[in-house]
Amino acid sequence: MFDSQTVSKTMEAFNYILLTKPEWNRPSTRIDLIVVDSSGQARRIQDVLRQF
Repeated sequence: MFDSQTVSKTMEAFNYILLTKPEWNRPSTRIDLIVVDSSGQARRIQDVLRQF
């Protein structure tokens, strides 16, 4: 579904969010992702990342 570059960038974004918003860093932090393709169609992926 996603290539390694996309996964890596998503992880970097997750880490950035937790570094810049420390109040969001708590048990069971989860991230949903909205992907927009070249035709403008949006798709939501729930729980793409979860921190335990």
